Amino acid sequence: MLAEQLIEAGLHNGTISIFDDDQEGAEFGSDSSGRLIDYIMAAGRLNCPVPVSLVVRVLNSRVGPMALEQIHYLFWDLDLFRWEFVDEEGAELCISPRLQLEAELLCRRRLADTGREITCLIELIEGVQPKGVDKSAEIRFLLDLLQKLDRNGPRGAAYATGYLKVAEALTKLRIRHQVRDASLMLQESSFRRAALRTKDNSDKSIILLNDAERDRVLNDAREVVEVAIQEISEGKLWAGRRTKENLYVERASIYGFLAVGRAKAHGVPDAVWSDYLAARTAIARAMAIADSYFPFDVGLWTPFDILEEDGSDLSEERRSEMRADIYAVLDQVDIDTLPPSQQEKFNNRRFKVGSALGDEELGKDAYQRLEASNPPVAYFLQARSMCPNIFGGKAKEPFSENTRQRARSAAKFLKERTQAIALDTRCLHLLLQLEWAAATGGRLLHGERRPLPSESKNRTDILESVRELNRAADEGARFVFRYLEATLTWIGGDVDRAVDLWRALERETEYEDASRMMRRLFIANANGKPVLYRGRLEKQRSKGHWQLRVEGLHGYVNLAEREFRNEDLQPGREIKGFAIAFNYLGPIADLASRYGGQL
Repeated sequence: MLAEQLIEAGLHNGTISIFDDDQEGAEFGSDSSGRLIDYIMAAGRLNCPVPVSLVVRVLNSRVGPMALEQIHYLFWDLDLFRWEFVDEEGAELCISPRLQLEAELLCRRRLADTGREITCLIELIEGVQPKGVDKSAEIRFLLDLLQKLDRNGPRGAAYATGYLKVAEALTKLRIRHQVRDASLMLQESSFRRAALRTKDNSDKSIILLNDAERDRVLNDAREVVEVAIQEISEGKLWAGRRTKENLYVERASIYGFLAVGRAKAHGVPDAVWSDYLAARTAIARAMAIADSYFPFDVGLWTPFDILEEDGSDLSEERRSEMRADIYAVLDQVDIDTLPPSQQEKFNNRRFKVGSALGDEELGKDAYQRLEASNPPVAYFLQARSMCPNIFGGKAKEPFSENTRQRARSAAKFLKERTQAIALDTRCLHLLLQLEWAAATGGRLLHGERRPLPSESKNRTDILESVRELNRAADEGARFVFRYLEATLTWIGGDVDRAVDLWRALERETEYEDASRMMRRLFIANANGKPVLYRGRLEKQRSKGHWQLRVEGLHGYVNLAEREFRNEDLQPGREIKGFAIAFNYLGPIADLASRYGGQL
């Protein structure tokens, strides 16, 4: 079947030996047979089987067709290759080396250096076409190959010198051949950034790019990400949840690279600052979309690297604002919800940026100068220094009464300056943290099943603060703070408004935020323990889900059948002794046994 497919593709024009007499051509496959071996072995070294349709197309366009006798010798007599169908229908046939070890040895002998391997792989990349019966096989091959070419792939940074060529090949695919895929566009950008990271290292065999070339590469990367995000928002391009998040993080990283690069080149301070503000905006948007640590990491290394590279050229006011930005990002990371690998990354980054923060408390003269030039930054740093024990490693819950009182004083300090901080999300988020710490004795939205403030006035104040934060953040409002606004709105009695907020949150986080089902908050009494309720089942909303009317509360609560298996669930049935928790979808009846020692 393989021979028939190759013959049908036109590879039977004459008869020549397996390798031409030209030794150099045989070594690097300038003849059809040799180049076929090179293609399969270069990809096979990375354990990437190549679709037949792709390798035939590339051979025809690069070096010409093969003779039938060569095909027979290569695939039957020589026994170098194996082929397999990669789909259930048996329509997508791929070729691979017989053994990966043989691919290693043949690559070393025939291709001699990584540059020639990269050339073969680039030609395969450029040969991918979006149409035809083998489209999905070729796209899968390409995505698999790109993942393994990356520095996190099986050969590490072995292909790093070719990253820029890989990115340019992907650009050619997108523009000339209309291969439009969100994952590929993400890779097109990230390989450009990876090329710059390689060229910034100490390998003296690599020719460093000058500043203009570096900016061109980054702007090319930025352009493709912007196009992808725009087309996704317009419904022209489909992207999965993780790809969409990664595109926003990639965009933030590019802007961060541009700003840091300008600082390293000792650019004009105003230009450095302008680039940094653009990066900060992109970072805020990524933090609102992604549920991982990575956008926060960009938000930490960008100002830190600029302070390290160009701190002396920036004014004291701007250095202070960058320190405030670092604090603001650090304060938003909930390390307990991160997987171990991301926790380690955050701890390493937090230790590293500590050197850039310096003395947390502003001296009187420094405060007055900063207040005159940039009041929100002055107020943020001053208020944060008034109650440092609720942040980071210093936070030991439950907070002491002294710590809670200091949080109240710091919150009062900010509220007395409401007009000055009305549009500053750092200050508004800090105010929210301080009010929460004072009211609950714990950190804001850290962990699962945390008590809501029991006093009505505290809930009202916090609701006002989170509304102001979300209003100021606009499109950059984080899901978790929109969730907090909806929850406090519901408890305050404005059920219709709360339901509207939850419905919007449900739509936007579907397939987007893996943590949306987490029950972060519950209704608590003055001791921080869950209030237990009773109510009656109204109706079954959907299979396994009931609508519950709770005594003393407005609105309905959702009840999951799987959690109340010991109850006879029927319309009109009374349910007793349950707590009420909240996730991104709304209020939920929660088993009292979930709270263990808190009861």
